[in-house]
Amino acid sequence: MSPRALWFVGLCVIVFLSYFSIDQARKKVQSQTEEETVQRIKDWDKWRAEAQAQADGKGPVKRRPVKSTVPPDMTLLDKHFTMIVVVTSVFCGLLYTVMTFLIRGAIKQKDVEPLDFQTNNTE
Repeated sequence: MSPRALWFVGLCVIVFLSYFSIDQARKKVQSQTEEETVQRIKDWDKWRAEAQAQADGKGPVKRRPVKSTVPPDMTLLDKHFTMIVVVTSVFCGLLYTVMTFLIRGAIKQKDVEPLDFQTNNTE
């Protein structure tokens, strides 16, 4: 197998692992029982009430009122799953490509004369 094919296999593995981890997070959110979901929404509503109080000027910081009635991770992994997968795959692919370029450049051997710091070239 050629080195380029191995690098490509590595890229495929990285993209698959990123998709797998996002999919597992989505399954975890979707597999919550009704009680857990209700409790999370109650916790979110409590946080929203505190954020609303801060938006009214009763806290240490001024916040904008939160509009969503559902916790962000539930919304994000439910409605925007495809976008998250695409963006993560592209970002991981770009990072992997840059790292591959840098590593291949560092490993590649060329006939380069070493610099001689012992001589004084002030002529």
